[in-house]
Amino acid sequence: MSGAASQRPTGIVRFTLLMGVLAAAMAGCAPATPPPAAHLAPDGAWSQASRPVDTVRSGAVADLRSWFEGLPDPTLRRLVDEALAGNLDVAQARSRIRSARAQLDLARSAGLPSVNLGANTGRARVQRQDLAGRIFPAFEINQFQTELAASWELDLFGSVAASVEGARANLGSAEASLRATQISLAAQVMQVYIDLRSLQYRRGLAKDSITSQRDTLALTRSRGNSGLATQVDVDTADTQTVQIDAALWLFDESIERDRHALAVLTGRAPLGPDPSLDAASAPPTVLPPVPIVVPAQWLRNRPDILAADLQAQAAAAQLAVARTSYLPNVMLTAGGGASAYRIQDLFSTPSLLWSTGAGLTQTLFSGGRLDANRTAAEAALEQQELSYRKTVLTAMQDVEDQLSVLRGESARVRMLEQGLRLSTANRDRARDLFRAGLVDGLTVLVAERSVLSASDSLEQAREQQQLAQVSLFKAMGGGWIADVPPNKG
Repeated sequence: MSGAASQRPTGIVRFTLLMGVLAAAMAGCAPATPPPAAHLAPDGAWSQASRPVDTVRSGAVADLRSWFEGLPDPTLRRLVDEALAGNLDVAQARSRIRSARAQLDLARSAGLPSVNLGANTGRARVQRQDLAGRIFPAFEINQFQTELAASWELDLFGSVAASVEGARANLGSAEASLRATQISLAAQVMQVYIDLRSLQYRRGLAKDSITSQRDTLALTRSRGNSGLATQVDVDTADTQTVQIDAALWLFDESIERDRHALAVLTGRAPLGPDPSLDAASAPPTVLPPVPIVVPAQWLRNRPDILAADLQAQAAAAQLAVARTSYLPNVMLTAGGGASAYRIQDLFSTPSLLWSTGAGLTQTLFSGGRLDANRTAAEAALEQQELSYRKTVLTAMQDVEDQLSVLRGESARVRMLEQGLRLSTANRDRARDLFRAGLVDGLTVLVAERSVLSASDSLEQAREQQQLAQVSLFKAMGGGWIADVPPNKG
């Protein structure tokens, strides 16, 4: 009897080893993880179309990441920092990173052994059903048990490894999404701030224009009383004065909206005023030049392209998981414990129990479920690869469009600067002629209004030029790196 008992453990171990060898042999048939999406990079001719303009210079990717540090306006830098720290969209993106990191830990845990400890106690009434049961009465017993069980599903075919790769890609995609959110947020703060300062400057021009228009109205009325101007001229001058005066309210309304937008972007309620945003404290908004980098560099720097690539990698990993579902699952188990009728005997040698085992499960029929999962995973991978290619092409178009806009706005600024110089020179000549008594005061006032109008048009063009610089910076994927720990696997 003892000899037979001594042979049982050896037989179980041999069976376990046999199952392991069989599973290892079948692992050679496991499908390899499909490659990620093909990296679509533009050819050399693409960079030739990106001709620099005045506000673009040669540079490297590092210049894009530190571009904000070169902003000469401390108020703008402060607003951007506050937005990155307090904006709710950024907080949500950080939360998604924590969720993706937890999913990665969950995927890794699937490849580790599972160990459980259990203990129970009970009392049972025993009644024999044979002849002895009619002689001996029923009796009650206590039972105490402890058990330590371990199980491990061997990842011989790479299912767990593929799941970990997919979770890691999803984590990288979440990190790239955070950086994209930060870049978009910083660009939005800059655009609203630039619009605010431009509106404040233009409001000052409009206020000066009202003063000039009121002088024109007074002069026109005086000329009308002298018979040198008609009532139509007086009414026209009066109408223009009222229209310009009403425009101030439109400027005030837009300025307040920008103030409110900046407060919300920085994570604050749009309640109290911010003295740093007053027109009196407004320095000239000058942006540093946007560096033009090698296309392949900025393609790798754009977070949306990085996220699309990582999403394709995650889809490839899911396809690998779907393919391994055709292969068997191999499970190793081991357990030990004790069982006794008295608690003092629970840890005695006769009460100790142990077991080992190995099992192999192979799906023979699933009603087409495995084929459907594989087909769906293949389609998902194809969609992600196509999405990646579209993202790259869209990014190329975005940069080229913004370069074209910046080039056009820069040329427009130069022409309007020339127009302002001509208007200023014409006004100075009108003043000289007025002092010489060769023209009347109305001619001078008309020339002054022309200068104010040219100044307003130039300010609007400069605003559009600066907004185009910000849009180009955003299109090239510049800005801070997401403040998350690096994904080291």
